[in-house]
Amino acid sequence: MEVKVLRVAHLHSQKIRGGAEVACNRISSALGRLSGIYSLVIPVNPLPTCFEKLFSAWRYRFENILFGWGFSETLTPTAYSPRLNEGQWDLVHLHSPYNSGLTIEEIGRISRRVPTIFTIHDARWILWSVAPPLGQDNGSSFSAWGKRATRDLGSRFLRFRLQMLVRKLWVVYPSTWLKDQATVAGLRNEKRSTVIPSPVGTAFFEVGCTKQRAKVSIGIRPDMPMILFVAWKAWKSRGDMNKGYDILEQAIPLLRSSHDFEFVILGHPGDSVPKHLNARLLSPDGSQEQVARIMRAADFVVGPSRQEALGLVVQEALATGTPALVSASTGYLDVVDDGITGYYFEPGSPEDFVRMASRMLEDRNELVNMGKRARERARDRWHPAHVAEQYFQFYLRAIQA
Repeated sequence: MEVKVLRVAHLHSQKIRGGAEVACNRISSALGRLSGIYSLVIPVNPLPTCFEKLFSAWRYRFENILFGWGFSETLTPTAYSPRLNEGQWDLVHLHSPYNSGLTIEEIGRISRRVPTIFTIHDARWILWSVAPPLGQDNGSSFSAWGKRATRDLGSRFLRFRLQMLVRKLWVVYPSTWLKDQATVAGLRNEKRSTVIPSPVGTAFFEVGCTKQRAKVSIGIRPDMPMILFVAWKAWKSRGDMNKGYDILEQAIPLLRSSHDFEFVILGHPGDSVPKHLNARLLSPDGSQEQVARIMRAADFVVGPSRQEALGLVVQEALATGTPALVSASTGYLDVVDDGITGYYFEPGSPEDFVRMASRMLEDRNELVNMGKRARERARDRWHPAHVAEQYFQFYLRAIQA
């Protein structure tokens, strides 16, 4: 008897990089290891057809400036490449479709033809907000009032469109926090949603060397405490401070006044890291093995973000046996168990960061115990085989319904 293979297309915007892209590839790869599933990632991009070019100026002038909408929120008909043939697939799995050419209406059309899962890696789709209108001042002029009014109207209309879309999809939230935010925003269908964390690559569970040997391999003394911060994007001294760069710029010098340690930043150099941090910069070579070894070398990793859908970097560090210090908010609450696999600090507070980091540096034996517990819990929660099984069961629910 012929065994039917479940064909799953994972759609992911080529314009989205970082944790969302990594999570998409890991989920697809983990599902592909299950028998009876054919899992393929299909990167999609906007397709600049002649028809679209005719509408591009209108889209920018009207939808973006007035309403604050981007390319995925647009009401203008769009095209994306490659075009999906729904008849070839048993299920479509969306990952970060923002700026892919897939509009809200197009996603809805796909969901009417084939069961569609949407894993919301980016909290933007839940906590949607717009930037201030271009040229807006702080006055109370009629013009400024009109700009605010149109933005408010656009936000309300977009929220309504998203609420209609959620009714047609099966939605996966990576964390309990994001699920709760979706409930508050009216963007959650309880019967068609679940919480499944993103998986961690197997390389992070397989690091066999000690912390001392790992430190030596990256040029750090084995007895020197090491604090690690992973910044895949360039260090930002201005603009978006969500990742907590400003907190580290204040906290690390304060911590140095009472402790001797090596502060290591793993990531692409981009803009210059402030000199007063006296940081050691390491660039990734593209392999999970290198990242896992560096994470293993750290005494603890820091996650100062103000908002994370889950916290992939911290997940990876815990899997290598390295505890974490993270802000007590958002998706971090699903990743770190306070006092067991790491510690929380008050979100946005450099002073509390220093207090908790000092506690960790002063009790090296507790760090070792935390690392052991972190590795065990990470394997139980985020191993690819475990996460793949959760997704498979959710797929069956969607298909059977």
